[in-house]
This record gives sequence, C-alpha cells and structure tokens, in this order.
Amino acid sequence: VHASSIPTGANDRMVSYQLPTPAIINPEEHFHSVVVTHNGTSTASTCTFNLDTYEWLAIIKNTTGAVEKWYWIDSLRGVTKYWSSTDSSAQTTDSNVLTVSGTTFTLGSTLGAKNYLVEFHRAGLASATASNTVGTINTAATSVNTTSGFAIGQYEGTGANATVGHGLSSTPEFTIHKGVDNAENSVSWHTGLTDGTYYVQINTTLAQNAAATIWNSTAPSSTVISLGSHALANVASTNMSYAWHSVEGYSSFGAYEGNGNADGPFLNMSMDTGMFLMKSIDAARAWMYQHKEFQVNGESNYLLIYATNSLLSTSTREIDMVSTGVKFRGADGNLNHAETNIYMAWGGRPIQGNGKDTSQGRAR
Repeated sequence: VHASSIPTGANDRMVSYQLPTPAIINPEEHFHSVVVTHNGTSTASTCTFNLDTYEWLAIIKNTTGAVEKWYWIDSLRGVTKYWSSTDSSAQTTDSNVLTVSGTTFTLGSTLGAKNYLVEFHRAGLASATASNTVGTINTAATSVNTTSGFAIGQYEGTGANATVGHGLSSTPEFTIHKGVDNAENSVSWHTGLTDGTYYVQINTTLAQNAAATIWNSTAPSSTVISLGSHALANVASTNMSYAWHSVEGYSSFGAYEGNGNADGPFLNMSMDTGMFLMKSIDAARAWMYQHKEFQVNGESNYLLIYATNSLLSTSTREIDMVSTGVKFRGADGNLNHAETNIYMAWGGRPIQGNGKDTSQGRAR
C-alpha cells in the first residue's frame, strides 16, 4: 500500500489497509472465560452469549484452595452430567455443579468456596443440532460453529473400524474423545502428532503412543474422523467428541521444537492469545494450561489439565503471552525442553481487529 492511496488523515490506520478483515473481531462471541469467586453455595455470573440459544462446552477448574477435579460439561449431554480430565471415570450426574438460564450461569454447592476458572466454547444454534450422517456411524447429535471452527458430537460406538462425521468446514486439527458411560481414558488426535497411528491422552502425562486401532491408522479428513476398534474412541456405548480447527486471529494448533534455554522459541499466531495448552509428545511431561485471566508476563501461572492441583506459580520467567503469540523465556522441561511439543490456543483477539472488547466496553 502506497501512502498516496491512503485517505488524508488516515496514516494512523495504515495497518487496517494492509490486513484483511478478520473472521472473528470479538472472540467473546464464541469463547467466554472468567475467574468466578464462588461462595460455595450459589454464585451467578454472566456469559457473553446465550446458553439456551446455543450448544456449548464448559470447562471448570478451581484456581485457589484445596485440590479438586476438572469438570467437563456439554449441552448435548445436559448440564447435570460431567466427566473429568483428572481421571478415567465414567461421567457423573450432579445437578449442583452448574446451572444455566439464558446468559446467566450459576456455580452450585458441589463446588467449594474458591475461585473457579469457567470457560465456555460456543458450538452451533441449539435449534440446528441434528444427526450427522456423513460417516458410517450416524451421530445422535452434532452441533457446529463454522465461524469459530468448533464442533461437538455424540455418537454410539461400534467397537469396529468406522468413521464419524464432524460437520466442520475444514479438517480438524485437534480432537478429544471420551467414552462417557465407561471408565475409559480420554484420547486425542492432534495435527502435530507423527501420523494417523498416534494418539495422546489428556488425563495422563504419557508421550504420544502408536496404535493402529485408535484411528484406524488414518488422520481426520475434511468430513470425517476415522475410528478403530479400540474402546478409547469407539467404545460400544456413548462417546463424546470435541473438534477444533484453526481460525486465523482466533485459534491456532501446531507444534514447535523447544531449545531448552532461556531464549526459547516464539510462536507467532497473529493474535492476542486467550488460552494456551501444550504438551511434549516425545516424553512423559505435563499438559501445561495457561490463560490470560491469570497470566502475568515474567511469571508463569498455570494449571495441569490432568491433575487436581489449583493454580501453580513459578517466577522463573517461563512464558510471555503477547499481542501476537507466545514467547518462551525459560529452560523448564515441561514448556521448553529440546523436544517436539504440540500446542492449542483459542479465544484470541486478532491484531487487525478494532482493538476493543465490545462486550465489556474496554480497550485491550
């Protein structure tokens, strides 16, 4: 862009003329996260989208107080059912964890008098939820947010090689599967794994493992997720799947090579990252979960997505979450070991957006 082509008085907006309009200007229309101070009985808060109008996934974890599990709740199964990334247990029915009404969500008495991170991923309109019949298994229900690249699916497994449609407009780059009726580990595919024979588990620290029977040795396609005969993703009962693909300026999924020193790699995502999750796939190391709600540059505050710990902290300057991505500042083995690491980030604010959080009325 030449200066002569920019309207008079618009030099301060030159960047706007060089960058495309982002698909998502305000991430809070699709991803809502907040730390709620809970009284241990009933605490209401407001979501930035209507929880009756849309399907959603909620992830809840205490950041203060004694150890406690993670809660994974989605609207397809219903607000009274949760499974946990802390263990392999079957889902639990409990009406006192979370209730929703419109844009209001309320934490209940199962949760203690602590601070809780509450994270909502918006799927599609509840009125549009339907069976996906593209694969060899018809889903009981699928809900898709094509704008943010997120889908929830519920399907009955067969225990035999099969495919299940995801409904997304692009190939999934990260998926989570959980057999909710059985004591099964959760299992994930990620685009950074070696190939379609590999998998990782978010409720363990294990490195990537190879097993042809998980994904039938086939990575996801633009229409379906392949399933093998193993119960981890295809148990002959109810299975849940959550699938994401990258949307520029909002989410990013990939891999990086750590270098094991204080001047670590920089991951340029072209966005102000909302949350960041990573895991070494070469060794048994932690799943590190960092979030803008409790991250301070120069200090690493994090949760372990497979563990019961509340918020952990270190002052070894491990990570900076900046306006265009993530920079590693330490030699910590869980974040920047000289190994291949996979990462997931979403809820980002694009650098070419208007720079304002319209839902909260404040500049970022």
